[in-house]
Amino acid sequence: MKPVRARSPLATALAAILTIAVGAVGVLASSREDLVQNVSDLVGAVGGTPTIVGFCAGACVAFVAARHLSSHDTKVLDDEGHRRRFRAALEDGHITTVKMFGYTGETSLVDLLDYNDRYRPITVRMLLRNWLVERAEQDKHNARPDTSESRPWDKADAIKKIAVEKWPHAMRREMRFYDGNPVIKASILLKDNRPVTAFVSFFCWKEVPDNGGSPFKGVPRGVVQLDASNPNEAAILEYLDSQFELAWRCARSREQILLREIELTRSGDTAK
Repeated sequence: MKPVRARSPLATALAAILTIAVGAVGVLASSREDLVQNVSDLVGAVGGTPTIVGFCAGACVAFVAARHLSSHDTKVLDDEGHRRRFRAALEDGHITTVKMFGYTGETSLVDLLDYNDRYRPITVRMLLRNWLVERAEQDKHNARPDTSESRPWDKADAIKKIAVEKWPHAMRREMRFYDGNPVIKASILLKDNRPVTAFVSFFCWKEVPDNGGSPFKGVPRGVVQLDASNPNEAAILEYLDSQFELAWRCARSREQILLREIELTRSGDTAK
């Protein structure tokens, strides 16, 4: 069986170009309708790479629209403000589902979800990175001469640990795993399948980080909050939620990755 290849550099480049371009068309838009039309035209012109393009488009539209179209200033939060507002929204008793664009899942589970949350009757759906893709890339990265003396990139085992651990709690936890690079870092809180609020940011990429480790950094960070009580932001929340559902559909299940891992182990191949 041929190994599954990671997304090409072209896909990543297209995503980066789209990020910049969406920002430009957002600034030029004078209304919500203009923004939606501009972004639609842009995505049609780029074409292909639906998952990565969708990730970038969804997040960029959220950032740009909230800043340029809202009747009030964008709510950019630091870590403390992010956690405080996330907890307030979750603890009001009406949230039924939390959807998370993530990477390893470590930050979301430790910084945002408390121990007692596991006893809440809610569903948490997490998009994490395929740990086989992560392992293949981190092994290549760590073997480079310019990274040999820095702290190694070591995230694959952490992702797998979260994926396979037992979870006998009231809080239902669902996960799927994407092959592409971590782009969006976000959480969407829903009541009865309708988005109520979202907290959106990006992962920062640096090829050789000064402090070593993974080139994808999620902290320190600023987070933009979107609130459904504002009509313009409510529309952007729906766009972001639709991108989550597309990414979820394109991602792999835990069982698919575990099966692939067994096949690779038997063949002696370390490729994903």
